[in-house]
Amino acid sequence: MRLAFELEVWHLFGMAVTLISAFWALIALIVKQFNAGLASRFETLENARSEESSRTNERFDRIEQSQKNLDRDLLMLKAELPDRYVRREDAIRSEMTLHAKFDGLAARIDTFLRVKNND
Repeated sequence: MRLAFELEVWHLFGMAVTLISAFWALIALIVKQFNAGLASRFETLENARSEESSRTNERFDRIEQSQKNLDRDLLMLKAELPDRYVRREDAIRSEMTLHAKFDGLAARIDTFLRVKNND
């Protein structure tokens, strides 16, 4: 038993075109799925980036507000500092003046008592 298998050129050409077309369709399908996966991945990344950007902007706004509050508090402290606190040199000068007045008063009292005791 012998099988005869004959192919003509146009049959070979047809099979080659069919095979190439099948490979082309398979490659096109793979590329399409790959592009769809990339698009999905990029969309996810873009959503994550925009969410992170909004969170970052909110954080920066809170930090900026905190900085403004600190600046305002510092300016208020600078404004009330002369009213609430005395510099060391001023305190020493004031104390020395009081001591001088007390010494003068003590000298007058001594003089008064001596004059009174001598009478």
